[in-house]
Amino acid sequence: MGKVMNIIGEKAAKTYRIAAEETGRITNILKLKAQMADDKSKIKNIYEKIGQKIYENYVEEHLKITSQTSKVKENEDKIPSDIKQDCEEIGSLADEIENVRMQILKLNYLKQCPKCNSEIDLDFSYCPSCGAKQELTDKQEKNNPPATIVTTDSSDAVLTKRNVKKENNEDTKDI
Repeated sequence: MGKVMNIIGEKAAKTYRIAAEETGRITNILKLKAQMADDKSKIKNIYEKIGQKIYENYVEEHLKITSQTSKVKENEDKIPSDIKQDCEEIGSLADEIENVRMQILKLNYLKQCPKCNSEIDLDFSYCPSCGAKQELTDKQEKNNPPATIVTTDSSDAVLTKRNVKKENNEDTKDI
């Protein structure tokens, strides 16, 4: 019986060693794969930075078109056509994203301050972040008609309403 127990013990120890070696091997493979995935992620980030720099240079060159047309034409020729096409596509997608973002702001009853880009309530006349005066929206113009003043005309003691127009300071008489 002791001999059987020794054989079982040896088999168990051998199985344990094999399992431990296999676990170590699998662990090393997983570590190497994780390192490889991390390195691939870093490369992808670098590619994105390179692409972003190329796109920013492309946009910068196009902003110079109004002042230096010939120089831009020279630099534009240096950009491969496929990259130029990709840059144009990025610009179109960025415009589309901005339009959608502005629609979302409106649906949330917000707008963006043109001076500091803060998101503020549609009804604000001044930005709470920077204090910049805000343009009236269509809704505000409809909901805020010109100010009305009720006065008593001293000659005939009749109440009249006068609409005060802010833009050109003209008084219009309504009865």
